[in-house]
Amino acid sequence: MKNPPSTPDPINQASPTLPSQARPKHDTQVDFIKGTGPRLTDETHHLLKARIQAAGLILSMAVGIFFIHGLFFAEATPLRIMHLFLLLLLGSSTAFVHKSRSLSLKQLRMLELAMIGSATVYLAAVQYLALAQRAVERSLPMMTLARENALLPFLGLMIIYGMFIPNDWRRASRIIIPIAAVPVLVQFLVRLQYSGSIPRFLVRSEGFRAVALERMTESAIYLLLGAVIAIYGTHIVNSLRQQAFEARQLGQYQLVEKIGEGGMGEVWKASHRMLARPAAIKLIRPDMLGAQNTREAQTILRRFEREAQATAALRSPHSIILYDFGLTDDGTFYSVMEFLNGLDLESLVGRFGPVPPARTVHMLHQVCQSLIDAHHNGLIHRDIKPANVFACRLGQVYDFVKVLDFGLVKFQAKDTEAETRLTQGMTGTPAYISPEQALKGTVDARSDIYALGCVGYWLLTGQPVFEGRTALDTIFSHAQTPPVPPSQRTEQKVPEALEKIILKCLEKEPENRPQSASETASLLANCPLEDEWSPQQASEWWKLHLG
Repeated sequence: MKNPPSTPDPINQASPTLPSQARPKHDTQVDFIKGTGPRLTDETHHLLKARIQAAGLILSMAVGIFFIHGLFFAEATPLRIMHLFLLLLLGSSTAFVHKSRSLSLKQLRMLELAMIGSATVYLAAVQYLALAQRAVERSLPMMTLARENALLPFLGLMIIYGMFIPNDWRRASRIIIPIAAVPVLVQFLVRLQYSGSIPRFLVRSEGFRAVALERMTESAIYLLLGAVIAIYGTHIVNSLRQQAFEARQLGQYQLVEKIGEGGMGEVWKASHRMLARPAAIKLIRPDMLGAQNTREAQTILRRFEREAQATAALRSPHSIILYDFGLTDDGTFYSVMEFLNGLDLESLVGRFGPVPPARTVHMLHQVCQSLIDAHHNGLIHRDIKPANVFACRLGQVYDFVKVLDFGLVKFQAKDTEAETRLTQGMTGTPAYISPEQALKGTVDARSDIYALGCVGYWLLTGQPVFEGRTALDTIFSHAQTPPVPPSQRTEQKVPEALEKIILKCLEKEPENRPQSASETASLLANCPLEDEWSPQQASEWWKLHLG
């Protein structure tokens, strides 16, 4: 996560329902190709570069195949030189686009025109020479076949251009209509040759008089139809892209790329449309809730509203910062949080293996700071696990830990009947659930302490405390089976004092655990260690492994 502002936007400035802010009409009415909106210009630029590169590669392969075929199976003609020139032009243009990272939108458009224009000129030459050869042979059926065979590539080129290259219909028509006109002009050129209106040295064959006027009219109709289809296709594709762009506008935020997806929602990286501040946006759409009816969907949405409100109430720097939340016109709940640059502890251990004891203590102590603040505000997290603990770079501070996802948060005070309905059945993750939470459904601050012990166990060993064949087996193990000391499940040396703290957090009875996050933090701070995890070591590790 990149440097977030020191003070988040106050949550009381955000309305729970923001239909007017969700999709500002005056901001989304933009020219999709010229890009009067900066984000739209960027999207068109990146898409155009990718499309030109792909189109150039496909055209180069096709032209290359025909060139090789001509070398072995066709007579040498002046067209072969043009064929080779086109192959070199397409190949070099494709390579240039692939290697260059600083091409402007104007330069990409010039390359697009060069590639399409050269292909059009080549097809015109093929058509002209094909008609000339058939005319010399004085074969009207063969000339008709040659004419029709020449029209097909032009039709294909128009439709591919219209559907493939990002344009609005006006610009597409300025390219497609001239392409459609070329075959007709070539045939008209033949008619002029027959009438003597142009120099007779171009083609010295009377067979061209077989190209009748009705054939030209028929070609024009086919090409006009193809041009209309291509231009209309451009309009449809462009409209869909614009709708997709508008759908990604949430208030002042533009969705950039999806960075996560779960059973009930998505997480997107986003950017503020006016501030240079990245953000992470969680989207919970009604169709992703799995609700059986509208009432149930509204109940579940209340859960995410609670999460946003609970997160906004926290002030610890080790809890994720919430910028905004709301509800769009189509019922999508969204919450806007700081974007973290790093990885969660589940991914960290999965990629790099168990964490050294000193670093484990460093991380667990920071989680305790978040829990101290949450418990002080009467909130129980209920789903502390490695995937919800994020190690990140915050400015020039490395291994800065943030606690995420207060979606299962529960107030320590007695819940109302409505709040009970919101949280029932949401009992955390089996591998990190406390015995009382799993069996009785009762939780307090000590349930989070148990989960914290499970996280510490994972960091030291790279394995969960218990692994059952089913989730139910795992839950019963938490309730009944004594944990194997972490030192017996890892090759690294685990200090005895740290192991005692982890096992104390994993006691079955809540009264035998540390009674608060503050007490746990104190135990970790006073834990004797042979090594230390200094800011310098953290910086070196991040630069080595995560750049």
